[in-house]
Parts: sequence; C-alpha cells; structure tokens
Amino acid sequence: MSYLHTEIIDAYSPKVVGSPSGDSFGVIREEDAVTFILCDGLGSGIKANISATFTMNRVLGMMKTGVSMREAFYYEVTRLNKQWGKGHPFAVFSLARILNNGDVSVLSYDSPPPVLVSTLAAVVLKHRVFTIGKAVIYESNGTIGEGEGILLMSDGITQAGLGNGLINGWEAHGVAKYITSQLMFHGLQHTDVPKVVHRKAREFWGKAHGDDCTAVFALCRRGITVNLITGVPANKQHDKQFVEAFNQMPGIQVVCGGTTSCMVARELKRSLVVTEDEHSTLSPPSYKIEHITLVTEGVITLNQVYNLLGEDTDDLIDESAVYELNALLTNADRIHLWVGSATNPGAGHIQFLQQGILPRKKIVPLIAEKLRSMGKLVVVFEDE
Repeated sequence: MSYLHTEIIDAYSPKVVGSPSGDSFGVIREEDAVTFILCDGLGSGIKANISATFTMNRVLGMMKTGVSMREAFYYEVTRLNKQWGKGHPFAVFSLARILNNGDVSVLSYDSPPPVLVSTLAAVVLKHRVFTIGKAVIYESNGTIGEGEGILLMSDGITQAGLGNGLINGWEAHGVAKYITSQLMFHGLQHTDVPKVVHRKAREFWGKAHGDDCTAVFALCRRGITVNLITGVPANKQHDKQFVEAFNQMPGIQVVCGGTTSCMVARELKRSLVVTEDEHSTLSPPSYKIEHITLVTEGVITLNQVYNLLGEDTDDLIDESAVYELNALLTNADRIHLWVGSATNPGAGHIQFLQQGILPRKKIVPLIAEKLRSMGKLVVVFEDE
C-alpha cells in the first residue's frame, strides 16, 4: 500500500522584510525520482530573485525535456562561469535527485554542501570537491531510507553569524551539529528540521545583519498510492488486460463509473453490489466490489471531486463516496489514473451540459492538473 515518498519541506525569508528573496527553489516529480534545486542569486532583492529564478527554470526546464541531471548541471555551470563578474544576472545553486530506492545524488555549484539527517544524527554528506573554471563544485552520493532526509541550504544559513560573533559563520558542520543536538535532546521532529534551522540562522544574524535564508529539506517517508480506474477500453478485447494491470498495481484501489464497475467485477470474477448513499442528497450512488477500497458512480462523482480538491473540507460533515474519494486523493502522494477511451453515449447529454458536468475525457485531465498543482505525482495510463 505504500512506497518510499520524498516530501519537500522548506523555510525561507528575505534579507529585508517585505522585499523578494534572492533565493529560489523548485521541484520536479517523476515516476522514478524527485529532483529539487535551490538557487541563490547574486546580491539580494529583485535582481537576485530574477537571477535565481532564471537559473532554476533553465535547469529544471532542461531536465523536463529529458536532459540528464549531470548534463543540465554542467551546461548551466558553464554558462554562469562565462557571466561571472560581468554584471550579468548570476546565481549559484545546488541540484539534488532522489530515486525511489533512496539513492541520492547532489551537485552543488559554489553552494554549501548538503546535510544528511538520519534518525538521531545529522552529518555533512560525504562529497568530493573539484573545480570548473573558477567555480568550486561539491558532488555527493549516498543512500537514504525511511525517516531520513537531505537538507540543502543557501549561504545565508551557513554564513549566519558572520561578523556577529562567529568568525566563519555557522557553516554546514555547525548546522549538522545543531540538528543532531535537537534530535537527540529536544525531540525534534524531522518535518520541523528546515523551520528550526532557519529560525536559528536568523538568531545568529541578529537584527543588524542578515542575508536571504533558505532551507529545503527532502524527507523520505512511507508514501500513499491511489489507483483510480474510470472508463472502459474502446476495444472490448482489451478489458481483461486493462483490469489486470490496474489490479496488480500496489496501492489503494478506486473504481469510478457504473460501466467501469461492471467491467472490473466481471474480469475479477467478483460480485457488484449497488448501495444507496443515506448520508448525502447531493452525491450519486456508490457500489461495492470485494477487496476494492471504493467504488463510485462516474462522471458526476469526478466533477464533484474536482470542485472539492484543494478546498478546506474539515468542517464538512459528509460520509458520501464523493467526500471519501476527495479525501483519498488529497492524502495520496502518488495517483495512477487508469482511463478507458470508450465513448459514453450519455456523457454529452444536454442535461449534463446545463449543470456544468463535464464528460470524462475533459474532467480527468483537469483533475490530473489540479492534483499536480497540489504537489502530487500523477501518472495516467490509457488503454491502447
């Protein structure tokens, strides 16, 4: 039901309250890995923010097109080296990638080395140091497990206290030592690591000194996968293969659609039971199939879930299938959408259009887009 999920947690503040931060960070989630980057623009304020954001978008943009992590890193370092000292937008950065098996690779360009945070201790991740032109590069590799994480920092963190009592600033080893003490003697929760590090850095700077401060923490934990199947294949001969692939995928199983439910029950040789929802007058009926977590009506349910996603439902007293599906998707880290391509004759009925109910082929992509904006990894499987 679970897998190793990388949760990205951050804490940051600008050098001057109310102005833009000169640091910028971003994340890419893929089926086999999560990649995140922390960029530190030269100086502070708007110009530094533009430089950092530009670098971040270039690197992540290259990787989205299929360029490897190492190629994207070296390409951007080479470009930035040419701009060093010429007054052009300039930034340094750290780029990290964590595979689903916990393997970690970090490349840092004139940036603080990463800190590995385990259960009760933190250490600067082992690295080799080399140069590219005038730039100092840290390359780190390792493996982390459940409950462990990697911390990236801008130099506003590691230089905290410089000129204010600490000769060389806080430094990465000082950060690691502080995290260890908090874990061992103060019960620090791993989810609070960036917040606590950021707060301490601000204390070291004091009111008279400072810099942009950013801490980005990638924490590996048990993840939640939801597999949702909706729609049937255009070719009925593909039903068996489509359902088997869905059923063999680890995770919570959800079936949306009356015809889809019939197909799943038939191919899995299980009974299908229609249940009336006594808790909600707004939600459509739901069904039951043995060993399936949730079985619902299709297009109306999907439209209602789309409207609820991202909304605060804490005060909503509702035990309907719509509410349950919204909760499952909201709490999931990884969602697999199995989408059949057969056309539903009633999907485009004028009564649906009058009520603003979109057909499956339109609402599913919208749901996927909204889930991705919520930080979920969404993988769509369509029948061939």
